[in-house]
Amino acid sequence: MRLLKLMAAAIALLTCLLSGSGFAAVTRPKPHRHSVKPATTGANSIFVANPTGGSLSVFPGGSSGNVPSLVTNPGLASPSGIARDAAGNIYVANSGGSAIAVFAQGATGSPNPIGTIEGSNTGLNYPVGVALDSSGNIYVADAGSSDGGTDNIFVYPPGSNGNVSPTAVISGASTGLHLPSGLALDSSDKIYVTNVGSQDGTFDSVTVYSAGSNGNVMPVITVAGSSTGLSTPEGITVDSSGNIYVTNDDYGGGDIDGTIEEFLPGSTGNATPTVTIYGSCSGLDTPQAVAVDSAGNIYVANNGQLMSDPNIAMYAAGSDGCATPSAIISGAATGLIQPAGLTLDSSLNIYVTIFTPTPSPSSQPEVPVTSRPPRQLPIPIPASTFLSASPSMARGLSMWLTRAARITTAASIASRLIRPAAMPTLRPRRPLVRAAPPTRPS
Repeated sequence: MRLLKLMAAAIALLTCLLSGSGFAAVTRPKPHRHSVKPATTGANSIFVANPTGGSLSVFPGGSSGNVPSLVTNPGLASPSGIARDAAGNIYVANSGGSAIAVFAQGATGSPNPIGTIEGSNTGLNYPVGVALDSSGNIYVADAGSSDGGTDNIFVYPPGSNGNVSPTAVISGASTGLHLPSGLALDSSDKIYVTNVGSQDGTFDSVTVYSAGSNGNVMPVITVAGSSTGLSTPEGITVDSSGNIYVTNDDYGGGDIDGTIEEFLPGSTGNATPTVTIYGSCSGLDTPQAVAVDSAGNIYVANNGQLMSDPNIAMYAAGSDGCATPSAIISGAATGLIQPAGLTLDSSLNIYVTIFTPTPSPSSQPEVPVTSRPPRQLPIPIPASTFLSASPSMARGLSMWLTRAARITTAASIASRLIRPAAMPTLRPRRPLVRAAPPTRPS
């Protein structure tokens, strides 16, 4: 990802500045748990998980600007994907804890989960996406290859809790899975997955699987190729008409710091998107998750890795090109720190997770959700780790670091001091300037 390139250069700089200080080994973040009774919210709330304390924030529906949170600190560990079931319960993929946490509808304060899918039988290694089908089955995208395992889509029965075994597993060479990120289901329970791909963009793709798929199955649809505009695809959602929306968090530099693309139902192969939102007026900044309401309005979680503050941006139905958001949730009071997951309910409540590793309770004091993380280097790694590794080794490490250390000082320094154009030796994934997104068919 673009963040990896920035981190690599920043780490090289920090290595020179901090020579002689030694380097610590990278370890998987541990959950930071709290025990506080949940409360109940009213309608139209916006849910956000915060990484420095592994917390979940809630905002009133229709919020815009610097609005304060109603929920904090439910003990999440690097939360990523998020989804809701028909009863309104909230499912969160805890990447750092190898678990799925379930929270009750309307939870506020510092809620405990009402259920947790976790343990050796689950197969979970690095869950990043979660979705539910019309029967309540729970689907989880697991980017296990980023941590030495395999990439999988796990399926668990409705109401699963504890150390449960999946009822189905999509995995194997035929599946086309390669560092899966986003996960969504359509009204027919077909399964849609974004694959982040290799360092040269070879596997940037959207793969689609039939309802009920299991094993080493081939996708029924694969969207990939130069005309698609896919470049580190992250979030994905499908509207009620079957239109497919994808966020790309890396689009080649210049003033294009990510895109939102819409593909027609059934798009396959080297398809051209019918809509592409991009450019400086869009405010996109390494966009992650995407959601669409029943009126066609588009909601995006902007990670804020490059020039802007992290935010939730909303675009009016029919937006295209260099579109300006109709509303933005952003500011210190929101507690937003690199939002990652996003979903809506039927009342247009907005639920958002924020991805960053959660330090262990013994080493991390309580941090108010409105505070920015301290400027320190929690994962110092020699620049030679990045500069001398083989492409395959570097990609595996880069994915782990991208997802497990997005809030490190190295990333913060790089995102503000070093732009991709200043680092031609790091082999950027795309040309540094792309004049415009792919031309749509007339």
